[in-house]
Amino acid sequence: MGEPTWDKTSFPPVKAWQDLIETAARQINTTEPKELRAELARKLLRLARDPPSGVSNWEAFLRTALKRKALNWIRDQQARQEKLLLPNAPRDDDDESDWIDGFAARSPNQDQALAYSIVRDSLEPKLRLVWDLIWDDGLNQTEIGERLGLHRNTVRAMCHKIRAVLVAHRLEPTDHFPQ
Repeated sequence: MGEPTWDKTSFPPVKAWQDLIETAARQINTTEPKELRAELARKLLRLARDPPSGVSNWEAFLRTALKRKALNWIRDQQARQEKLLLPNAPRDDDDESDWIDGFAARSPNQDQALAYSIVRDSLEPKLRLVWDLIWDDGLNQTEIGERLGLHRNTVRAMCHKIRAVLVAHRLEPTDHFPQ
């Protein structure tokens, strides 16, 4: 007696998860394949706990969701690697002592500004635009919504996303990004 087949119109049985994870992981070139597979498994678990409604083809939905998760994971890994690199690191032709003296003379405000700049650069373009309108133009959520043609609640949700990124980077969110 063979194993039951997955009909693709319902969430897959656990036995089919490995195939979904492996298919998504094979599409990504990484030096940490185990971590990627673990992250994809966590994504599947979250989807299994709270499956979205209205999915007619679970296989296509899950393959797309896992591929996107894998791509986001790679992008986040690259951002973390870039964050670990010290700014203005010396090149081979630089005098290292000058660089060390300059780095030691940096103020905490410069470090904080650099950290906020890294966070801003890691945001997707729409969130970066909202960030700029808040920080550079001093607009509130209603004014941003009017300028971008968005409902204020949409802008509010975008501010929540920005706040989550700030918290993830252990930076202090401001009043512009509500809880």
